[in-house]
Amino acid sequence: RDSSSDAPLDPSWFLERPYPTSSDEWKRAVFRDKYAFGWNRQPRRGFRYDYSRPAVPSPCADVRAAMLATLRKDEYWMAVIGHLSEEKQQNANFRDMHAQLFKGFFQMFQTEFFDVVKPHLERLCAEYKERGHQRAAAEIIAGAIRGSKHWSYEQLQSLWQWVVPLLRTTLENITPECTADWASGLSFLLNDRDILRLQ
Repeated sequence: RDSSSDAPLDPSWFLERPYPTSSDEWKRAVFRDKYAFGWNRQPRRGFRYDYSRPAVPSPCADVRAAMLATLRKDEYWMAVIGHLSEEKQQNANFRDMHAQLFKGFFQMFQTEFFDVVKPHLERLCAEYKERGHQRAAAEIIAGAIRGSKHWSYEQLQSLWQWVVPLLRTTLENITPECTADWASGLSFLLNDRDILRLQ
């Protein structure tokens, strides 16, 4: 769903760009998420996301509806969080594979089930001394933020208004043994992302 932008990129494209402050500015913004290009040759044009096209092809509508019905159930999230926060292994760490799964959910369904999972994440984050809970919260939140890449401006504003205070409080209160999981989660969500996508 990326479409080519006619705007040529000059070397200063990343230095002084204002953060989009409206839905229209967000739709017109050209982001550069991949920074792995050479010194001798930079990309000639940027890419802009096409918000008018559906994220999921219509033949997949039945599968999508069944998945969404599951994701909207509290019981599902209680079971998933129970498994994620188990401490079966002595040194279980943040797992990219889990964060990728949640990234896919939030990428496909955007905010359609977010109100169901928010209270569970708030509960997990409040368990400052429980490493398993902190790891599970880091995996889900990192996946959500990473999966929000193509959300609308309004959806992103709602996400940031909720997640920034939650992260601030959590990171100020966690114990030292939980910091590695959150550091891995932050690394996961920041990697290959234009800084303008993150507030």
